Amino acid sequence: MKRVLIAVLTLSLLFAIGCGKKEEPVVEPVETPEASSVESSVEESNTETVESEVEPAETEVVDTHPLFEDRRPIAIMINNHPEAQPQAGWSHAKIAYEILVEGRITRVLLVSDAETGVIGPIRSARPAFLEITAEYRALYSHVGNYDKVVAPSPMLNYMVDWDEFSHPGYYRSGHRYAPHNLYGTMEGVYASAEASGVDLTGAPELKDHFQVYDEAKEYEGGSPATSISFTYDGAQQLNYRYDPDSQMYIKSINGIDVIDENTGELLKIANFIILERPHGKMPNGVHEYIDYLTPGNARLFIQGQEFALDYSKPASEQPMVFELDGEQLILNPGFTFINVVPDGTPITVQ
Repeated sequence: MKRVLIAVLTLSLLFAIGCGKKEEPVVEPVETPEASSVESSVEESNTETVESEVEPAETEVVDTHPLFEDRRPIAIMINNHPEAQPQAGWSHAKIAYEILVEGRITRVLLVSDAETGVIGPIRSARPAFLEITAEYRALYSHVGNYDKVVAPSPMLNYMVDWDEFSHPGYYRSGHRYAPHNLYGTMEGVYASAEASGVDLTGAPELKDHFQVYDEAKEYEGGSPATSISFTYDGAQQLNYRYDPDSQMYIKSINGIDVIDENTGELLKIANFIILERPHGKMPNGVHEYIDYLTPGNARLFIQGQEFALDYSKPASEQPMVFELDGEQLILNPGFTFINVVPDGTPITVQ
């Protein structure tokens, strides 16, 4: 009996100890993703982030048009003598070139395709203007010097001569004395040329000439240039001052603003270029020779700023090429004026 009692007590004690023990938690093994899965997941995540944050860059479309395209322009030899000022026709034209002639005075080549309008006074042909006229495949409107200047030039193959002595469309005005009183009309010259069988369609080459923005481009980063002054002969001081209201340059000669005789309105220039070129004399020892073919530099004045241009002309009958930062210059809407000056001409820019 005593043994039985001891056995019972022993079993009771063991049972109590077993019930008091805490049960250890069972730890389930955690699966670790393989390295390749992690990398793939990260790459997908990064790709999604980049695609959602970065949109494809849009190419800016710049709308332009040729300065002349559908109609053969007329290049008019404008008299720039003080007694011929103010001249008529600035408001009808798109571009003008002022160039030195004999006697240290200048003449202006006014290029226009306007349907109507009075132009003048008109003077005789000069060799330095023929290569520019040829660029536009233009009608060359002038009075005299055909035999000595135009006929011997190979540029005659790339233009149509329209001398006053041989063609209608011109008249003498009574408000000035000869030789400062010869005028013409755009409609008269075009009509007489058409009646003579001249093709007035714009040449394909015009599409490769100056291009113009449909809307004005805002220029930044140039040097300040609100006043540009120089002279060809020491007598006529040329100045171009910037008008911030119109964003144009206003030209004056000896302090007198240039106006259009037809309208009385100021000549306002959107694109002003100074092109320095080597000058000399033609074989006749009289007329100015200008080297247009040697590459060089030019200066663009636009919106009150100056920019450096690279200049070239592949051939005498091909267009002048002006490049800004390696790209062909595109003009802003408005009138363009180019002064061709001898190398080394002192120019004051403020």
